[in-house]
Amino acid sequence: MSEAALRDLTCPARALGPLRVRIHRDIDEIDPAEWDGLLADEELQLSHRFVRLCQRSRVEDADYWHLLVYQEDRLCGVASLSRMHVPLDVLSSGMTRCLIRSVRRRHPAFLRIGLLVCGLPVSFGQPCLKLAPWANAGAVSHVLAAVMGRIGRETKTHLLCLKEFDPVTAVPVDPVCRHGFFRVPSLPSCSLELRWDSFADYLREMTAGYRRQLRATLRTRDAAGLTFRRVESFAAEGDVIHALYGQVIERAQYRLETLNRAFIDRLDTDLGGQSRAIVLERHGRPLAVAVMLFAGTLATFLLAGIDYRADRQWQVYPNLVVAVVDEAIRSGASRLELGQTSYALKGRLGAVEVPRFLYLRHRQPLAHLLLRGSAGLLFPRHDYPSRRVFRGTA
Repeated sequence: MSEAALRDLTCPARALGPLRVRIHRDIDEIDPAEWDGLLADEELQLSHRFVRLCQRSRVEDADYWHLLVYQEDRLCGVASLSRMHVPLDVLSSGMTRCLIRSVRRRHPAFLRIGLLVCGLPVSFGQPCLKLAPWANAGAVSHVLAAVMGRIGRETKTHLLCLKEFDPVTAVPVDPVCRHGFFRVPSLPSCSLELRWDSFADYLREMTAGYRRQLRATLRTRDAAGLTFRRVESFAAEGDVIHALYGQVIERAQYRLETLNRAFIDRLDTDLGGQSRAIVLERHGRPLAVAVMLFAGTLATFLLAGIDYRADRQWQVYPNLVVAVVDEAIRSGASRLELGQTSYALKGRLGAVEVPRFLYLRHRQPLAHLLLRGSAGLLFPRHDYPSRRVFRGTA
């Protein structure tokens, strides 16, 4: 299918008139003001700058298609599609994962397939699809499903996916299920509402048991001589950050992609004051790093790096996450997104797990039936206990 054929794709919306879609392979072909016009201040990871950062960094050498959907001449939706190769069992666990990995030792390509995703080739628990509040979600979903199907045929990509949607953002996306997609759970995200003016206030509002645990972590930090350094411009320390991040990736239970050095550098240079690094050190030796984003009233713990040679008794990672919470409170954010890992630790710090969902479709009917039938094994639901971390909460 040619680029011209994609650009001419249209879909009628019965009640609101025809929809029209523009498709660009390079995000720089799109006016940033037009793309960002649908976004809230907090939606930095959907922004033109962030999409550009991913495309220019060449993470996983992904290919891109950027969509602008119009109702008549009014923009009603934007989306980025990316194509990469992924292991289909990325979210599986337990015996299922062990069996798949035993097969993969002899057949490395087993369950590793091309994937066309509505989203970016980075695993930060956020979608890259935004609709205007007044948009006809059913009509837009028809356009999106048609475009993804055609790109899938042209690129010989059989697996199509939309990711990662929370219960609110999933509502306007659910109509894609009328076009052959089905919904499965992804890993939940940890979210912490911030209502304190200082870290001391946050600590005081904890119930006794959780406050005691956190104070023990802080005492360990002080006894080990761990210190923190805030780095506003961190590209100059990219080698250290990327090396520490690499140690985390080598041990990651769930890994869709590996971020390259260019991506980490561009987080600093392309996002300016909206990105920051927190470096944990001992006697000047970097032991861990957190890269954070700040947009509107939202703070995000984007990625971490850890030196696993450090003494486990120093509680390097728990102290890093505590420092992230401290920095988010200090910044004045009202919410902190802590990512899709380390649920027990983040739960003890007051975060709650928020579900995330994927939408899948295999273009081959038999494979689609098999995928849907095995979805419970490949994409298990993850449930976590609720905790009463703060006084006055249920």
